[in-house]
Amino acid sequence: MNTLQLVKEPSNNNTSKQHRPLTAIASLSLSSKTNTSANNQRVRRLLELLGSAVLLPWPAGSKGGKRKWKDRRLVDMNDPTYLAELETSGNIGVALGKRSNRLVTINIDYDHYVDVFLQANPSLAETLRTRGSRGCVIWLRFNDKYPATGKLRNLSGIRVGAWRADGKQTIIAGTHRSGMQYQFAVEKPVITINYRTIIWPKDIQPPNAIRSKKVGTEEKVAVCISDDSRQIQTYSRRPNKAADQLLSPKEVAERWSCSTETVKHRTRDGLLHPIRFNSRMIRYSLSEIIEVEAGART
Repeated sequence: MNTLQLVKEPSNNNTSKQHRPLTAIASLSLSSKTNTSANNQRVRRLLELLGSAVLLPWPAGSKGGKRKWKDRRLVDMNDPTYLAELETSGNIGVALGKRSNRLVTINIDYDHYVDVFLQANPSLAETLRTRGSRGCVIWLRFNDKYPATGKLRNLSGIRVGAWRADGKQTIIAGTHRSGMQYQFAVEKPVITINYRTIIWPKDIQPPNAIRSKKVGTEEKVAVCISDDSRQIQTYSRRPNKAADQLLSPKEVAERWSCSTETVKHRTRDGLLHPIRFNSRMIRYSLSEIIEVEAGART
C-alpha cells in the first residue's frame, strides 16, 4: 500500500526550482551589529519590489503579535528610528490595502490551486510571488475598487487560501514558524492591474462570494466589483456527501499510514483545520482531507 507523503510538498512547476530564499538578500542573524549593512539592503530591496509600502517588524518565526501596527503610515518609512527597528527584526510584514497604496495579496495554501489560478491568469506569473512552507503569496496593486479581506474556497466550501486587503498584513521576509525561510518564487516588482481583469477559475470561488440564487445543481455567485458594476460567475455545485463525514485524528492517521503525532504536526502547520467540540473531541472534515491528498499528489 502506498503511503501518502505530506512532509515535503511537490513542486508547482519549473518555477519552484527558482525559489530564492530571502536570506540570499540579507542575513537573518539580525542580533549581530555586523549585519546592519546587509539588513539595510534587505529593506531597500523589499521596497524596490513592493513600491510604496508600510513594512512591519516582527520577531523571527512570527506572523505578527499583539503590538498595534495599524497606526503606521507611509511616512514612517522615512523615519530613521523606525527603519532601524526594521533592520533588526527577525521577520518583516507588509501592511496591506490603502495603507500601502492599494497593495493586496492572494494567499493560496496548496500548490495545486496555485497552478490552477496561474493557468487562468498567466499575466500574473510576472508579478512578485513569495512562498512560506507551501502554496504561495501573489502580490498585486490595484487602481480600481477591490473586495474586502476574505477567504478563498473551492467548490466544496473548503478554504484553499485568503484574499488579504485593508486591515491585514502578510509576512514577506524572515523565518516561517515551520523553520523554513520565506522565499521568492518570482522576484519581480509588483504589477498594477484592474480587479475586474482577474479570472477566477471554477475551482476557486472569488473572495466574499455571495450566493444569490440556486438553480437545480448549479449556483450563481455574484461578486461586487464597484458601486455600479457586478460580476456574475456560475459554478456547478453538486451535493458532497463527504463534506458531512468527520474523522478522528486516529482515523486520519490510519488513512495516511502515519502516527497521530504527524496529524497534530500538520494541524499546527496549518495544513489541517480541525473542528473542536471540546478539548478532547477533535474531528476533521473528510472533504478537506481529500483536498489535502489531492494537493500532495499533484
